[in-house]
Amino acid sequence: TPDEVSTSTGYTPTEPASASSSGSSTEAIVPTEASAGGAFTCELDEDGNAWCWGSNGYGQLGNGSTGGSEFDAVPVTMPSGVTFTDISAGGTHACALDTDGDAWCWGRGHVGQLGNNASADEDEPVAVTMPSGRFFTNISAGASHTCAIADNEIAYCWGYNNRGQLGIGNTTDADTPQPIFSENFQTISAGEYHTCAVNSDNKGFCWGYNNKGQLGNNIVVSQVTTPSNIETPSFVDGFKDIQAGYVFSCGTIIASGSYAYYTNTVFCWGYGGYLGNNTTDMSRTPVEAQSCSGSGGFEICGVGTGFNSFSVGRDHTCGVMTTGAIGCWGMNTYGQIGDGTTDNAIDITVTPLPDGVS
Repeated sequence: TPDEVSTSTGYTPTEPASASSSGSSTEAIVPTEASAGGAFTCELDEDGNAWCWGSNGYGQLGNGSTGGSEFDAVPVTMPSGVTFTDISAGGTHACALDTDGDAWCWGRGHVGQLGNNASADEDEPVAVTMPSGRFFTNISAGASHTCAIADNEIAYCWGYNNRGQLGIGNTTDADTPQPIFSENFQTISAGEYHTCAVNSDNKGFCWGYNNKGQLGNNIVVSQVTTPSNIETPSFVDGFKDIQAGYVFSCGTIIASGSYAYYTNTVFCWGYGGYLGNNTTDMSRTPVEAQSCSGSGGFEICGVGTGFNSFSVGRDHTCGVMTTGAIGCWGMNTYGQIGDGTTDNAIDITVTPLPDGVS
């Protein structure tokens, strides 16, 4: 069965991470981008080299080995003459783009998610079979499928397609990139069994599994195999970004006029309790993630909580608010909210930061 999902987010810490004792270098790594996957993480350094750590059951660390785990960053075996500019860790595979916009993937490949016209696992990066004459501008590795945007704004997806998450009008797996011609897209996010994207007019679309309303189209149907419009409130002009999780999705919105204060707020849809709107009710349309105070039925929830960036995980979301604070919501079984508890958060919960960190 397909594995867990993750989406990627870049960061630039003030202190460099330590290199792995088992890696080829003892120098400090200066990360420029990082992406957390199902049970592993990858990052790029300032020279465009990839490093990964965590579980390696399918070769997803990309260092030429399979099995076990690495507790420190290990260098990915880079293809000769290649440097990476973007990286995304999925369920048990990872993908990256090089300086020419060509894609490379490694890790589990059982349903074609590596895009190399095969269905075998790979413990080092292999070249994705690129569309003729095209290059990719961004890439997203999901649970067991992968999607990317080409330079002509056409989306391509490949891998597992049991719920139509490839968006190509059927449920047949694909081991090479398949085009989605219905829209011109600028961003894309591959989730567990669904995918979401923003088109060139900032309109949001999702497709794939819809058992919990994660497509946001206000339609009671189990799955959709082609891009479907997200039904937004009337004051929403569009989306800046959308990210797909397990059974929910979230996006930062654009608004204008008397509703301009909603710009950069995060709206979510899908499974109840993951949406940050202070309820555990499912929603088939976008609802605002809010910060609430009070208890016993007397909660007061503020509107217009802005975010500079956010990242959706399998069943929780975190973001950097415009105030500089970190806000998270969703499942907290393993402490993923970072608030010192394991209590689930149904509204935006401020994560305490270490002293001196902002």
